[in-house]
Amino acid sequence: EIVGLRTNYPSDCHKLGGVGSAWAPGFATCQNTYVIWRCVCSGVFVIFLLRWNGWLPCQHWALMHFLDVHLGSFVLEVVGGAGAVWGAAEIIGKSGNSLRLGWGDQHFGQESFDFWRWLCLPAFLLCFGRWASKWRKR
Repeated sequence: EIVGLRTNYPSDCHKLGGVGSAWAPGFATCQNTYVIWRCVCSGVFVIFLLRWNGWLPCQHWALMHFLDVHLGSFVLEVVGGAGAVWGAAEIIGKSGNSLRLGWGDQHFGQESFDFWRWLCLPAFLLCFGRWASKWRKR
């Protein structure tokens, strides 16, 4: 949702209203990619589970080792940092109302998503700077 890949528009989204002035990827076709991204996330989960348990043969191939060290740490340290802000906005709020509006909002939450994308950017940049500064140590 942060970068607009996971969308959850109903099939008749144009009849229900618009997205206001927000950037809304997939709205033109009432795209719903939840099932696809659940499969992708499940696959990534399995790969990281195998990595965490040391069951990936990363020591035997230079490319696998490079991906393990650099891509794995990027996902965990950088994407995870921005994702933590995004996720916190989803669950923190008074009486169960989250700070970030969801897909049930009149504009499908897109204006709220835009606002929180800008708030996630500093976290992403800080985490990226820290990750890049440790490049040679890896």
